[in-house]
Amino acid sequence: MAKELVVEKVNFSYGQRSIIQDVSFQVKAGEMLGIIGPNGSGKTTLLKIITRLLVPERGRILIDGQDTASWSLRTLARTMAVVPQETQINFEFSVRDIVEMGRSPYLRRFQAMSNQDREIVEKAMEATNVLSLAERPMTELSGGERQRVIVARALAQEPQVLLLDEPTASLDINHEVEIFQLLRRLTSQKGLITIVVLHDLDLAAEYCDQLLLLAQGKVIADGSAEEVLQAETLASVYGVDVVVYPNPLTGKPQVQVLVPGRH
Repeated sequence: MAKELVVEKVNFSYGQRSIIQDVSFQVKAGEMLGIIGPNGSGKTTLLKIITRLLVPERGRILIDGQDTASWSLRTLARTMAVVPQETQINFEFSVRDIVEMGRSPYLRRFQAMSNQDREIVEKAMEATNVLSLAERPMTELSGGERQRVIVARALAQEPQVLLLDEPTASLDINHEVEIFQLLRRLTSQKGLITIVVLHDLDLAAEYCDQLLLLAQGKVIADGSAEEVLQAETLASVYGVDVVVYPNPLTGKPQVQVLVPGRH
């Protein structure tokens, strides 16, 4: 398993417009990094650079000291798995069909899955609590169930790095908590390097080991939730007044927006 992912002085532009500017950070195995920041701050672009969907103008992505730019796509797919913000599945694929797709980086064209592949798929469904749904069509599942299946597909890749782009953006609060509890457990138990883009600052504080706050493509703050979620910093980045106070049950920071004229 990989021990560390390092993003080193990454820069990226669309034409003349700079999107990512000298972004650097590192994440160790068993840790979850939350990338936060307002819309347009470069969060999703940064994920695409890490997965090589976009090529940085400068900078490197290193896994245990190896520059991933030199890796084959198959090696990359065996190392990194991505859970997108939204997955459109309009065909009558079963849950098992979808999770089995996670084994494709290990199979040659038209090669059938082995018993070992099937065992890995079963374990991925078990870990995400979707094994009982294995024969159900994806089109019949709730939003929370569908997202757990997509996480199971990612786990079937046996990744060392798990990347998620707003995985709970369209879910109710109970399903949001369910997904983040799952990610927290999987990260710890499997020693994953997990990087998640999210908007909910309270969820970020509760479940992430460290946070990276972006604004206009630059790192404004990084570190623990207590270090990053400072009222003055958030006010300058988001353009609203906030108060930050400890959660009475967990002690983690919570952020409350101050409505103008009511304080």
